[in-house]
Amino acid sequence: MKTATEMTEKQRLAVEAMEGARSEGISLSDYAKARGLVTRELYDGIAGLRRKGSIAVENVGGLDGAVLGENVGQIAAAAQLEMQ
Repeated sequence: MKTATEMTEKQRLAVEAMEGARSEGISLSDYAKARGLVTRELYDGIAGLRRKGSIAVENVGGLDGAVLGENVGQIAAAAQLEMQ
């Protein structure tokens, strides 16, 4: 059983993609296309984190107003440790 601090692989990739898109100043869709990622899977991963309350996003596609929840970094770090 997964704990509240665990992210699925899909969610981890979605967070990484969202942060990458934001740092490059491009949309999540453009970021995904440039890297051969499946955009729908990224949005699904983000939706899962929103349901958990780990992430709040108003406009994921353009990343306008995208805000990572305070604990998403901790969740990502915990997930990385558990994957090792």
